[in-house]
Amino acid sequence: METLLEEKVIKSHEPVKLLRKKSYPTYQLYATINSSKVGIDNALKISILETMSWLRKRFRDMEIPEEIKFPESQDYESVSEEDFKSFRLDEGYIVDVVFLKEKGIWAFHLSEPDLGPEPDDYSLGRKPVPGRIFETNIGFTINKDSELECGFKTICSEPVNSTATCEVFRPAVIKSLVRNPLLGLRQIHPIIENAHVMDSINKIKRLKDFINDNKRQLPLVLISEYSKQADISIPKFEDIGLDKVNFRSSPLKDFYPEFPTPSEKCELPIALDDLIKYKMSFAQFVVIPFNYIDDYNKVMDKGYSLHPGEIRIINPELHLESGRYFSNLEINKDKDFKLKFEKYLEEYPKGKNINFGSVKFLNEARIELQQQIINISNSKEELANILEEKHKASIQKYIDRINRLEKVVDEKDQKIDRLKEEINYYKDKAKDREEEFENYRNEFIEENAKLNKEIKRKNQLLDRPKKVEAIPEWVNKYYEGRILLHNRALGLISKIKPDIDINLLCDSLEYLSSEYYDWTFGMISEEELNELCSLKYNRRFEVTPNNETSIKAYPMDYKIKYGHGPTGKLREVVLNTHLKVGKGNENVIRIYFHIDRENKVLVIGSLPEHLKLASDKK
Repeated sequence: METLLEEKVIKSHEPVKLLRKKSYPTYQLYATINSSKVGIDNALKISILETMSWLRKRFRDMEIPEEIKFPESQDYESVSEEDFKSFRLDEGYIVDVVFLKEKGIWAFHLSEPDLGPEPDDYSLGRKPVPGRIFETNIGFTINKDSELECGFKTICSEPVNSTATCEVFRPAVIKSLVRNPLLGLRQIHPIIENAHVMDSINKIKRLKDFINDNKRQLPLVLISEYSKQADISIPKFEDIGLDKVNFRSSPLKDFYPEFPTPSEKCELPIALDDLIKYKMSFAQFVVIPFNYIDDYNKVMDKGYSLHPGEIRIINPELHLESGRYFSNLEINKDKDFKLKFEKYLEEYPKGKNINFGSVKFLNEARIELQQQIINISNSKEELANILEEKHKASIQKYIDRINRLEKVVDEKDQKIDRLKEEINYYKDKAKDREEEFENYRNEFIEENAKLNKEIKRKNQLLDRPKKVEAIPEWVNKYYEGRILLHNRALGLISKIKPDIDINLLCDSLEYLSSEYYDWTFGMISEEELNELCSLKYNRRFEVTPNNETSIKAYPMDYKIKYGHGPTGKLREVVLNTHLKVGKGNENVIRIYFHIDRENKVLVIGSLPEHLKLASDKK
């Protein structure tokens, strides 16, 4: 039997095991380059020079290799296509470039170990992940239609058991191509550093076509403006150099030609400057101005509709993923919304199946290069025979493999079908149970709500005031936020005669703050209002508008100071509604109030006596 020491010695001589790896794309972009200003050949040349400039910046703390020393892109005329070569660099970072002038293909590949998001200071971000490699692929190809296509793909390779975060980095060369005045990138529409503004019907119609274009590969972010009342104060005489005497005798425009008037200013639900700066080429951004939202919704015909202050992400049809919709309430309620929104856009290209058109990345460019070498070989016939035999062997190899895989797939398909039948059976059973449980749950909730309501009602009845002086405290305890006793009403309560039916007065106040309040603000129907009133109070309460003639005849009685106007002073509001109970001199109660719809509160200004009527003057 081996001792523990001998076992350790044996293990120490074993080879270091290799770890299985997984690879997946993170950042990806396919676009075309605008060559209309300089021509297709120069556009390719400038694109390569921008990439070389970006690469030199990556090598800035190292000795710059000769292979990447080129002028900046604005000096493209001093560079010949003959200056570009295929090469390979291994400086700890592996750089491969393949250039096929005749085919208009330039492919670049950079392989580098993970150094973390902040390689100069690990304390600012996560630590590097051992075994993780990032591969940056850039390809430029002139297609058969003389169009310059470009592709960018970053691939992360890491151990299969790695759970560390993998950030999505956009190569900085993309920003350089977008900003280059001689170029620019397009994904059907231009990729720009600001939003496309839909300020005409024609633009909105073109937007609809763009949304439905099956060649679109970037998410489309639609952002609608919302209107906000501007806070404009009227200037004082002394602030604009006027005296009141001259002001009365001269036109206002002579002194102040641009007198401010109340207006609406439109805002976006999210700040766009930084968002587009950092997420440009992750998505395309569109703003729907406030005045064009109705036109936009009509053109879209209920598809992808927007209300003011909302955001909608429409993903490409290619990826078969539904988009995202964010209401104005969700945007304003979630304090972390901007971070989550940016994270969604940043993560979107990760793992997606992108169509790169005619673009050739390094491996495909190498195949083209090898084919080119074969084509110029002197022994074409011999090579053809060799390639034919190799081709036949490859075909047979893949045929055998396909046959084996098809058999495995058939067996798995049969198993999947059986499992689907079982799943559907148990789903139906679970659905029946869920419906049954939901019915019981709803019945319990309804009965429990009724019981709690009855208990609450009885407690309120037991706690009702016995004296009129206690009414304000009782109102604040049970109905705060629904009805408000104005200072005038509080003064009148202290003068209420002792012979008043206090229970009837409390019923009236309760009715206003409960059933009538719910009906006023749309929480119950008129039928429910009458039914609840009959059940709770065994009577009806009549609430009617006050006579305009009476209000004009006795404005001091029907108006109260409540709330603040634009200048901060108390404003005057009308007690335009009143509740009435009883006629003649028996159990007569009148409660006059103002409905504050903005703050959803009934402001009681007078009770319980009848206010004067216009007819009283006759």
